[in-house]
Amino acid sequence: MHIYRQYIKAKKLRRALFGKDKHSLAHVRCIYDNLGDIGVAEAINTLFRNFWIIDYSYDSKINMLEKLANTGLLNYACLGGGTLIFSSMKAKWFLTLKELIQRNSNLLFTCGTGVRDPLFFRSVNQDVIREWVECLKRFRLVSVRGELSKQMLQENGIEDVKVVGDPALLYSRPYIIPKKRARRIGINISKNHPFYGNSKEETVRLFKKLILFLINEGWAITLFPTCREDVFLSEQLCKGLGTDAIKIHKKYWVVKSFLDEIEEQDIFIGVKLHSIIFSYCTYTPALMVAYQPKCYDFMDTMDMGDLVLRSDHLEFDTLVEKLAYLNDTTEEIQKRQYAMCQTFRQRLLEFRDQVYSIMGNM
Repeated sequence: MHIYRQYIKAKKLRRALFGKDKHSLAHVRCIYDNLGDIGVAEAINTLFRNFWIIDYSYDSKINMLEKLANTGLLNYACLGGGTLIFSSMKAKWFLTLKELIQRNSNLLFTCGTGVRDPLFFRSVNQDVIREWVECLKRFRLVSVRGELSKQMLQENGIEDVKVVGDPALLYSRPYIIPKKRARRIGINISKNHPFYGNSKEETVRLFKKLILFLINEGWAITLFPTCREDVFLSEQLCKGLGTDAIKIHKKYWVVKSFLDEIEEQDIFIGVKLHSIIFSYCTYTPALMVAYQPKCYDFMDTMDMGDLVLRSDHLEFDTLVEKLAYLNDTTEEIQKRQYAMCQTFRQRLLEFRDQVYSIMGNM
């Protein structure tokens, strides 16, 4: 009875705060402590601010309250950003979707969600794909991060797929700020999660060599870890190099701070996808070291395939040449970044309007 009273209290509070016209939205998403998941979730909250958004999972307290009360506190549900589609059938977000389907919830949209490549992830077998396809058919709108994600879904029977870009592109600045050309470079280094060709240790080794080269060339270096493990890696790297001249921006969980600090850099090189996406949002010329297919999904969709190097094909001289190219063609690259970021920011806004339009016709 105590739990039921909590439910009634929550429902009355929602009405008092938001009124009858404020729809609630169960947001199924990654809830990991890293820049990408935090930044994407905040972008979706901003994009769909007309919703009362609740992070939702099959084992959440609000789910248990709804079951006990046998009535819906949540009007709609969505699948958030991140590379979630074709995840394991044991993944929390997949189990949550199955729970919502069993309860006949109104699955409204996926928002710039990425699709796992079966050629890279061995766990993505036909059973996993078949179950995901059945789930996705319940959504009124399916939107994905990039063209590769769209292609993989269409190859498996989901025809109507929109490419809206990564939700974090909502942070794209309204105009280009010229770079100061002060020889400042931002670097994201990581060895979390699977890499192409099991190349994580070799990638770290080459980044160490690159950092020493850049220091000798007079560059000011700031490391941009995107999760707690990468903060530790960055600290160990600096300790191993025996220098305190390298700055580490440790507040990966503060979106505005991360964007502002990257904007101060002249050029950027990174491994983790959202370190690069945030560079693009600030029109900072960036080189992507792709460790998984999702990196190509983003960069090819942004028409920036010439600025990607695969982690298991890295060569030191090529890294140096590409960074020199970024530095020499900064204005040109900024214009390219601006054009594509504004294109996809507009797509996100149009997708939001389409969601609201569908709700108005329901």
